[in-house]
Amino acid sequence: MVRHGWAAMLLTGSAASGVAAQEAPAPPAPAPEAKPAAKAAPRIEFRGADGKPLPPEIQRELEERFRKNPPPGFGKAPAHTPDDIVVAAQKPRGSVVGNLPPERTFSPVDLRAYGADSIGALLEALGPQVTSNRGRGDGTPVTLLNGRRISDFSEIARIPTEAIERMEVFPEELALQYGYRADQKVVNIVTFANFRSRVGQLGYVAPTEGGRDSTIGSADYLALRGDTRVSLGATYSRAAVLRESDRGIVQIGGASDLGRLRTLLPQTKQIAVNGLISGRMSGDSTATLNGRFESNQSHSLLGRVGDEVLRRDGERSVAHLGTTLGGREGEWQWTVTGTYDRIGSILRTDVPSGLGRRDSARFVDTLAGADLLLNGPIAELPAGPLSASVQAGVAFRGLDSRSSIGGVTQIGDLARNRGAAQIDIALPILSRKPGSPSPFGTLSLNANVALEHLSDVGTLRTFGYGLAWSPVPAVNVIASATHEEGAPTLDQLGCPTLVTPNVRTFDLARREVVDVTRVSGGNPALRSDDRHVVRLGVNVRPLAQKDLTLSVDYVATGIDRPIAAFPIVTPEIEAAFPSRFIRDDRGRLTGIDGRPLNFAESRQRQLRWGINFTRPLGAVPPRIPGGPDAGVQQ
Repeated sequence: MVRHGWAAMLLTGSAASGVAAQEAPAPPAPAPEAKPAAKAAPRIEFRGADGKPLPPEIQRELEERFRKNPPPGFGKAPAHTPDDIVVAAQKPRGSVVGNLPPERTFSPVDLRAYGADSIGALLEALGPQVTSNRGRGDGTPVTLLNGRRISDFSEIARIPTEAIERMEVFPEELALQYGYRADQKVVNIVTFANFRSRVGQLGYVAPTEGGRDSTIGSADYLALRGDTRVSLGATYSRAAVLRESDRGIVQIGGASDLGRLRTLLPQTKQIAVNGLISGRMSGDSTATLNGRFESNQSHSLLGRVGDEVLRRDGERSVAHLGTTLGGREGEWQWTVTGTYDRIGSILRTDVPSGLGRRDSARFVDTLAGADLLLNGPIAELPAGPLSASVQAGVAFRGLDSRSSIGGVTQIGDLARNRGAAQIDIALPILSRKPGSPSPFGTLSLNANVALEHLSDVGTLRTFGYGLAWSPVPAVNVIASATHEEGAPTLDQLGCPTLVTPNVRTFDLARREVVDVTRVSGGNPALRSDDRHVVRLGVNVRPLAQKDLTLSVDYVATGIDRPIAAFPIVTPEIEAAFPSRFIRDDRGRLTGIDGRPLNFAESRQRQLRWGINFTRPLGAVPPRIPGGPDAGVQQ
């Protein structure tokens, strides 16, 4: 059995006929002038359940294994046609739901080339290949483990890359089938069935000049055996302060010693521990429990007022507990995830009063939630199964804040209850199924509707539709449109007010650099936005048996009342929001209120294209993870 797995193998043309002719009774001797034509070498191609060829790197590995160890009966004449041999099997272990093809598939050899030691570092190294330009945030992907949802990315972030059997990157449309919005790519990470590692690391980094050395140490243990997974980890890191004087930054007014009292990067310390256990409960049901605790400290210098040096000290703690339950009922797959998170933070800032008083800002952010996801086929159609994904979830979030500024105390207590439901329908129209292949390739349509009720906002609606078309196996086209209503986060609404003195700012109106007092925090007057996104994406593999991919992605985004942080200071911005700026009698800028706000509208059109080509340099090591001899990796 091939370790990667494959859904269908097809041998076509004269190769199969030639093999059959060798096993038939010898025909009468041909006339001397009629010589039999030479038979071509067999052409082997591995295809997935959707009839499309598997990625080139998997094709090469499976072809080599197939030639060395062909399946029983290979070389015999097939029963159903004179020219084809079809061997059917299940989808590869850890495959995602549905038949949407991946944009990229990475083998263990491909992943080694990035030099990343963990999944978290690997996704950072991949960069634009796994990020989306359709979402509200930073475009980080949805991550799956062996085709299933996880409760939190920290659950898999420290898994070493040596444990990965393959990694697949899917377009945003697959996120709908896992209960997410279609604004994040999906990364499916498939680990080896058996793997064990103990890793300890100690590092020290220092520049040749310019200050700020850092130290990091970590220890991790991971054991995989079938559905059982156990991991433990601990990390300690420290980084020294980086002052402006370390980088030779010129100070306002020519003060030579002021750079020693201002930091570009604070002094930091961090301690983190995490643990996870996962195993089979009964039948096809599995359960996972994970926990993490993190503590951070930071110390900054904000300059000097008179003879008084201003400092800021921060402390932050994070506690996370998550669980995932999953299984199958017939052809339907179900997943339940639950999370509890608590984040506490306090910042203390010196006040230039000469009295030794300090302003403070504290907040405690608590989040608890649970989600249920069901996906499976509804009915069997000529082109394939009509499938659906249904997701429902509830969540509670509370944000308690307290700030003390200039002797005045402000207390905030915000809470938000959330209930959400989403359904996605995938309708196959055309397919390449054996027996009735379509001359136009494969075509499927999808539609999705989501409702989200927030206790402090009301009901928000999202709907979208799209199509996926593959005219030939080497070309994939995706088109989609989405309308989405989005509410401001509790952080944007209710974070405590924070006043930071001596923030270096360039005033475009007077063409000068000044130190201002900047106000940050939440804005309770923010309103919800409306987002419209249209996307057209094309992926092409022009060369068979070569890992070469050409991609073009066009996205048009329009947002009414977008929420954004306060932009760069320009005369136009100051004219539009005069109350956000403070100037002294001479017109010199002294203060800025940088809390977020709603703009009128935002329009953006983006065209992104890329070329990905992967090829091993030199001979591939004979004993790579996942090879025929590979067992427990240690």
